[in-house]
Amino acid sequence: MKVVPFLGRPRHSKLPAEIQISSLYDRIQAVRDPKASISSLLNQWIEEGQTVSKPQLQSLVRIMKDFRRFHHALEISQWMTDRRYFTLTPSDAAIRLDLISMVHGREQAESYFNNIPNNLKTSSAYGALLSGYVREKSVEKAEATMQKMREMDFATSSFPYNMLINLYSQTGNHGKIEALIQEMQSKAIPCDAFTVRNLMVAYVAASDISAMEKFLNRMEEDPHISVDWNIYSVAASGYLKVGLIDKALEMLKKIESNRPHLERLSAFKFLLSLYARTGHKQELYRVWNLYKPSYEYPEAYSCMITCLTKLDDIEGAEKIFQEWECECTMYDFRVLNRLLSAYCKRCLFDKAESLVNKVIEERMPYASTWNILAKGYVEDKQMPKAVEMLKKAISVGRKGWRPNSIILDACIEYLEGQGNLEEIEEIARLCKNLGIPDGDIHHRLLRTSAAVNTSSISRVFRVLPYSTESLTSNAPKESLQSRISPAIDLRVSIVPALEQWRKEGGSIKQQDLHRLIRKLRTFKRYNHALEIYEWIRDKFYFDISPGDVAIQLDLISKVHGLEQAEKYFNETPNSLRSFQVYGALLNCYSQKKSLEKAEAIMQEMRDMGFVKTLTYNVMLGLYSRLGKHEKLDNLMQEMEENGIGLDSFTYCIRLNAYCATSDMEGMEKLLMKLETDPAVNSDWNAYIVAANGYLKADLKEKAVEMLKKSEQFISGRSRRFGYEILLTLYATMGNKTEVYRIWNLYKTIGKFFNTGYVAMVSSLLKLDDMDGAEKTFEEWLSGNKFFDFRVPNLLIRAYCKKGLLEKAEQLVSRAIEQGEEPIAVTWDALAAGYHENNQMEKAVDTLKKALLATSQGWKPNPVTLSACLEYLKGKADVEEAENLIRLLREQSLVSAYDSDILVNYIRSEEPGSNTIAQMLWDHEDLDAETDGVVDLKQESIS
Repeated sequence: MKVVPFLGRPRHSKLPAEIQISSLYDRIQAVRDPKASISSLLNQWIEEGQTVSKPQLQSLVRIMKDFRRFHHALEISQWMTDRRYFTLTPSDAAIRLDLISMVHGREQAESYFNNIPNNLKTSSAYGALLSGYVREKSVEKAEATMQKMREMDFATSSFPYNMLINLYSQTGNHGKIEALIQEMQSKAIPCDAFTVRNLMVAYVAASDISAMEKFLNRMEEDPHISVDWNIYSVAASGYLKVGLIDKALEMLKKIESNRPHLERLSAFKFLLSLYARTGHKQELYRVWNLYKPSYEYPEAYSCMITCLTKLDDIEGAEKIFQEWECECTMYDFRVLNRLLSAYCKRCLFDKAESLVNKVIEERMPYASTWNILAKGYVEDKQMPKAVEMLKKAISVGRKGWRPNSIILDACIEYLEGQGNLEEIEEIARLCKNLGIPDGDIHHRLLRTSAAVNTSSISRVFRVLPYSTESLTSNAPKESLQSRISPAIDLRVSIVPALEQWRKEGGSIKQQDLHRLIRKLRTFKRYNHALEIYEWIRDKFYFDISPGDVAIQLDLISKVHGLEQAEKYFNETPNSLRSFQVYGALLNCYSQKKSLEKAEAIMQEMRDMGFVKTLTYNVMLGLYSRLGKHEKLDNLMQEMEENGIGLDSFTYCIRLNAYCATSDMEGMEKLLMKLETDPAVNSDWNAYIVAANGYLKADLKEKAVEMLKKSEQFISGRSRRFGYEILLTLYATMGNKTEVYRIWNLYKTIGKFFNTGYVAMVSSLLKLDDMDGAEKTFEEWLSGNKFFDFRVPNLLIRAYCKKGLLEKAEQLVSRAIEQGEEPIAVTWDALAAGYHENNQMEKAVDTLKKALLATSQGWKPNPVTLSACLEYLKGKADVEEAENLIRLLREQSLVSAYDSDILVNYIRSEEPGSNTIAQMLWDHEDLDAETDGVVDLKQESIS
């Protein structure tokens, strides 16, 4: 794997340049808007007399790219050559090409490629172009690029073939994969690990065991391929899938033949799971006794307990648990929960309670433990016990935790039948304390109270989160939406849930399905929304409208790419090709920044009389995003000539474009036109855009004038958001008086919003008003209804930046004392503070806490993480470094492949010249207990 230079703080003080670049990284990272320009920041860095080398800028480009801040990565790449006059290498050109594709779209990438000198059009550049086509699932263009690479003798490695294999897999063109493999063979291009894994998984998915065997045999005979445990585990899964147990065992023996592999936890867990699937218990024990890791790896013990319970060996599972419990240094309830689940499934409740009671003597179980017991009792119809366990689960649950809805519903239904008002009221109060919104509980509570004693209704309202008016209706019934909503994993199909609903006789109305599709689109679950449309088409005969076609067109573009959307459009009957459908296709082209096709479809819409204000706004937005500002005025003039009115969006798009080019004269003229346009109401957003323009041009007095005008139009529901923006902009100007004035207006809204306090504390810190920020924080702390860590995090970062680590620690301690569990971002900020102040032991400990509190989408600061690992490597603390890497792996922040590379790096004797950051975020890893699915790591463009 190719890596970039280390950006964390080195353990040797003789590397000051590396420390400087860490500060530059911090400045760039502080720019929260990923599309905001950082050129002025880079220029300021140089003006301050700081230095920056080309390797450092290349490192920043790669890190920004890793964090998907593609605009910033591209800006640094361009600044590197335009302002620092560094020579562009073929590798730099390839990376820039890839970034242009992601930021500006395929057409701009093609234009850049066509205009670079021939000496930069190396295999790397063609590979980047091919990668862009694969990303957009553009089969035709990808194949054309591959053909050019063949003609130029660039298709000499496995990389372009792997890219096409991935593309064909994604688009269902499996028949073309074999032809690629044959071509590789004819050219004597060896398959690498990525090729082998891709193909093996594909064969298993298709249950094509014969093809899998032929391919595996060929790979084993190839001296250039190292067939590792991943490949054999996929093969074993394939054999198990079709019931060939002996052949699966043969593959497992091959895994064992390479013992060093089994030192990896993921390999060991795979091996255990696969042996359990064969049903050979003695073999499972043999493998466990031969290769089991230390007691510090609870995941291995959890896996073994699960395997034994699958084989109905409860006694064996108990012994494994006792062995772990006697020796472990850190108690992990996940191990206990595996055995507890097995007891409950077999109705061994005495054993289950005895196990939990023994643990309670020394430590407090998590909500998940009590929830398992509650589930077991519900399934065994021991409802009083189930209610007792459910209450314990909710009482210890952390914010964000939710009880199993089936268990909760069963317990409430039981209590309602018993007329037990007190118990329902207690559960309702516990749910309310945990922040669980459940109208059904409160409806049942009100209904039961009415049945038991009408005079008790008044006390019920003390635990209700909403008005009595909303409670007079019937309790909500289960809906199809409630079935679909939990399926948040976008990789999991919702068709089985739809079929089950239909089988149960659930109501299926077209308007309900349309409502559900709208909801899914709102939450960006595009593939699930598309699945509903396809299910409707296959199972029902509902009339399809042009609106349906337009929505499907948009979904197909998002899920399957532009080519598939165009195919769907071309197959749509003319009778359904309305303005909505053409508009949807235009919007698809705009989203993909496909200018030529957008202009062509726009012309068709002109010819058909389909153009409206919305149509022009789409094109204006596209031109603006592509920087083609010269076309905006022509388009707006065309609108006026055709009697098509401008709306507030039209004006804002054009105002933004003027700001982007610092054309203050054009902006002022358009603003005057907006103010005199009788068809458009003046909008506070337009003045905010103008204020931003003046700020960019350093015309602060005019910016203030615009903000004052904007304030006049802020009213009603827009007050909250409008005032928050004003706070931020006045702080940017350094105008503390106006910040406090707007804050006092904000508080007249009468409602308590965490986002307002985030904006105010952030603004005061920007003004270096630490006392004011602390007072505002205390005000928030005394009045908040929901503890939002974004507010204290602002102060924690500020304290750390000023070296006030004791204050930062006190803030975290206060939150914990109030029963709040700090989130990963909080610990990460504190760890960064320790790192910047060279307290590396504390940085390591705090970073571990951040990793244990990982939430979806969060990633640790790469500079801090790299520094911690380098620090541990420098002091030869391999065990602690491996524990840190293990946490990264467990939280799916690195793949098994990359964690192995990290461990090897830590164990090596080489000095810390390579970075850890590059390998941290590239790839996702799949759960070690899934059947035969392995890590598929794409090669990076060099």
